[in-house]
Amino acid sequence: MPWFRGHNRADWKLQPRLYRDYDLKRREKSHIEDEIREEFVVRAPALSHIKPADQSDWDWYFLMQHCGAPTRLLDWSEGALIGLYFAVRNNPGFYDAAVWVLDPYKLNERVAGKQPLICPTISMNSEDRRFLKSWLPDPFAERRKKLPSEVVPILPAQIAQRISSQRACFTIHGSDQNGLDKLQGDSLLIKIVIPAFNVVKIRRELEIYGIDEVTIFPDLDGLGRCVGSRWKSDRHDSPHEVVCTRIEPSKIHKSGVGVYAVTDIKRDDPLFRGDNEEMLWLDESTVKSVCQKIWRFGRCIVTFRSIKKVVMEKMGNSVARGILIA
Repeated sequence: MPWFRGHNRADWKLQPRLYRDYDLKRREKSHIEDEIREEFVVRAPALSHIKPADQSDWDWYFLMQHCGAPTRLLDWSEGALIGLYFAVRNNPGFYDAAVWVLDPYKLNERVAGKQPLICPTISMNSEDRRFLKSWLPDPFAERRKKLPSEVVPILPAQIAQRISSQRACFTIHGSDQNGLDKLQGDSLLIKIVIPAFNVVKIRRELEIYGIDEVTIFPDLDGLGRCVGSRWKSDRHDSPHEVVCTRIEPSKIHKSGVGVYAVTDIKRDDPLFRGDNEEMLWLDESTVKSVCQKIWRFGRCIVTFRSIKKVVMEKMGNSVARGILIA
């Protein structure tokens, strides 16, 4: 069975948070992970009813990941729709999302020499114990061995309801923060890109299929977000609704660019309200009532980024808002 991981942005790398957000290359931060692990384990028991088994470093590490602490773990799910939900969950539809699909058995065979996956919480034989120990050594060990460079898949025990609901599984990175990205193009790892214009539609369809916040996060926080988002409109203001100006070749300087009003502008009315470089996908029906000046201007734009570049070259940081009509 493959594993699935959703990314709000298709260009995001497959890197765990500890490598994304922390500079682990500097010598003075070499023990930052140990410090984080120690503080979490010391303070967590008073804040939760979850009590991982004694001496189970792996259970604590899985719990850290699901509670937002930085680790070398990446979350995956055995559920395709769950992975898809995470891909579109916080994407407003401005950019492409992606779902990664991993064959953990092929990866395990390549790294460990066998296909059966290891669950470190249950009783392991000595060989498996020594093998996994290389990826999660004891904190503050006097003789610290270098982490393996490879990424290895791991099955967690379902010690928390969230882990169970998300059908969670993990990969753990070793010393190579790009260990998974290097496997792109390999048969065991593929990326499915979700076009930006389909993101909102997919999110609505998933809710119809029963995949929502309370499904993924079965607690009061998840329920609060679920009931709040159910009555929230996915509609964004159409770009032309707050546009007061357009840019055109200047009538004063032949090689320049001018900013022209397309509607009456009241005193103190912001000229560039809601300026956004992201592309917003619109149904054709939403722009039929737009004034002809904006419609004519919008149709001639290829990308807003190219327009911004021209305006910045000609006018400095004063940038008019463009329209991209698909």
